[in-house]
Amino acid sequence: MSFLTILPPVGVLWFLPLLLSLIGFNALRQRWAIQRRGAQGERLVGQVLNRQCPAVLHDVILPTGRGGELTQIDHLALTSKGILVIETKHYRGAITGAVTAAQWEQRHKGQSARSFQNPLRQNYMHLKAVDALGLDIPIRGCVVFTHEAHFPHGVPEGVWTLEALEVDLAEWCADPVPVSLLVAWEALGRQTQQDAGTRRAHRRALRKRFGWDRNARIAGGAFALAILAVLGLWWVQRAQIDISPVRAKTTADSLSPAPLIMGPRSTARETTQPMPAHSKGVIEIAWTDPEAAQRESSECRLARAAVLASNTEENRRYRDRVCPLDSP
Repeated sequence: MSFLTILPPVGVLWFLPLLLSLIGFNALRQRWAIQRRGAQGERLVGQVLNRQCPAVLHDVILPTGRGGELTQIDHLALTSKGILVIETKHYRGAITGAVTAAQWEQRHKGQSARSFQNPLRQNYMHLKAVDALGLDIPIRGCVVFTHEAHFPHGVPEGVWTLEALEVDLAEWCADPVPVSLLVAWEALGRQTQQDAGTRRAHRRALRKRFGWDRNARIAGGAFALAILAVLGLWWVQRAQIDISPVRAKTTADSLSPAPLIMGPRSTARETTQPMPAHSKGVIEIAWTDPEAAQRESSECRLARAAVLASNTEENRRYRDRVCPLDSP
């Protein structure tokens, strides 16, 4: 028995690619939500920097000086005391982690704990990229947490809240900017890159180093399986259509009577021939008129076979009705 004959109706199985597609779209929705939250946090910090600092660069890419590697920096701000290199985190909930730890942890009400890379370490790479330019000016890095983040064990050194950023910037930007800092700032601006090609190269490098993020992997796998499911169901549906005439023919053959062997006859009356020993159980009808078999309908032939099988009055009446040549 072919497995196609035991499958449920194909229409019932079409829910599978639909379900996989929904899983993929849900993963993409979560990924886009994370990206939107990150962009919202950067806008909040950017607004404060634009109000209080003489010059600011947002979302720039710099070479790290290590084999053509690139790094993305959320904000660079010029102040009277030097250049600030800022990493933004738009998180909420309780944030815990040591300055030297590789991973920090986020806990929010109703959600399980989530680990993320120590942002101080992340911003340290940004500081090294700026320092590699050889500007010979004071450079300071800080991580700014926006939204509803709080630190139950105290705010680590080098981390600011959005409110603390506004207070500290008032002091950092109170005095005029020295000429040496203005010259260094101009040189830094010439090294930053913001074009689409550089951004694509940076994203490719990140994927090569860290792989796709979890939601992207889920979405890609779900959509790939959905496509395979559609192709498989299409093939099964075509295969079931192809074998359905065979099923119908087999069913019809099992319900039809034994084949009738026609021969020539001289009258419209059927005559039985002696049955050979090797064909016991098979009814043979011989005709003397060679064109009679073509004139007789299949219903008539079946009626004659029924009379031969059971010579009852009812079968004879039915034969006389459907076989006009047999009428007296």
